[in-house]
Amino acid sequence: MDRFNDNPQVEIEVYQVALQMQNPRVVALAEIDLMRAARVNDRLGVSEGSEARVQYYRDKFLMKSLAAEAGIPIAAMSTLNNATELDQFIARYGYPVVAKPRDGRGSNGVMVIRSDEDARTYLARQEGTGFLNLMVEQFVEGEHYQTNGLFVDGRPVLISTSKALSSCLDFLSGKALGLQMLDPDTPLAKQIESMANQLICEVLPSEPTLLFHLEVFVRPDGEVVLGEIACRLGGCFVNDEHRAAWGLDLRMAYLAYMRDPDKVAVPLERPARLAGQLLVPPMAGKLLDAPISCDRDYVEKYAFTGRIGEVYTPMAFTNGEIMSAIVMGRTESEVESRLGELHQWFNEQAAWEPA
Repeated sequence: MDRFNDNPQVEIEVYQVALQMQNPRVVALAEIDLMRAARVNDRLGVSEGSEARVQYYRDKFLMKSLAAEAGIPIAAMSTLNNATELDQFIARYGYPVVAKPRDGRGSNGVMVIRSDEDARTYLARQEGTGFLNLMVEQFVEGEHYQTNGLFVDGRPVLISTSKALSSCLDFLSGKALGLQMLDPDTPLAKQIESMANQLICEVLPSEPTLLFHLEVFVRPDGEVVLGEIACRLGGCFVNDEHRAAWGLDLRMAYLAYMRDPDKVAVPLERPARLAGQLLVPPMAGKLLDAPISCDRDYVEKYAFTGRIGEVYTPMAFTNGEIMSAIVMGRTESEVESRLGELHQWFNEQAAWEPA
């Protein structure tokens, strides 16, 4: 269908198709489809209240409000309905702050406001004096971690955490994004795993079987602060990365358990190997040359999705990379080292003509 992601007709068409099926169930793997699938299932009678439950995984303000009530650390935040509310929040908490859509995806529409000039720039982008569906929060200084996994019938099957070697906002600004998988037995990995369990099993109204993607920040003093949690996997090669490390295809496993609720799920304790992901964004300019393949033995998967001869502008979403790769290693440090080596190799091979 045209404009699939934004086309309101999609869920009506899906509902009509489902009516022709025996025992239908709609399952979503992409964030843009989560609410649509929940609405169709509720309408079919397959579920009851699924839309309301999924809403807590899409609306970051609702999500973090529940988390804060349960004692989970969050950044100070507020809804953002007009310019005065932004000005009052800055007056109370100071710079920097982060303004974002409450139900955003791919870091689209997110801006770190560090000065009065930034605030004026942000406000100039708004289309009216009343804002829709926005929030503002304090910027969290610290390291960024992403956790992905699968719960079946309310119990964890796999929980795996990776350290982001740069932030998603740095990625949008043109810096490569590296994700280095943690050994699950380390104290920090266990602490983040505990937060995932608490959010899914105790804090948020969750579907019993779900994929999830959790983002947290670790302050210099060691406090783990909730960024957000979604009931889908992270993007790009996350599924392939975990299949290579843990030996489980999370998306296919999720579909299998949704199809057969009586299927027995066996929890996985640790991966056979550690993995890492490298995502290289385009520069602003014309791409003259780049390696379309890679034969390094530690590279599990390599995809060049750029186009030689194309003129690029900065990305608007975090899924606009031109190269993606999965690297494998025995230890965290080996994975991190190989991510850096692969990034340097790609940069040396790529050629750009400035815009």
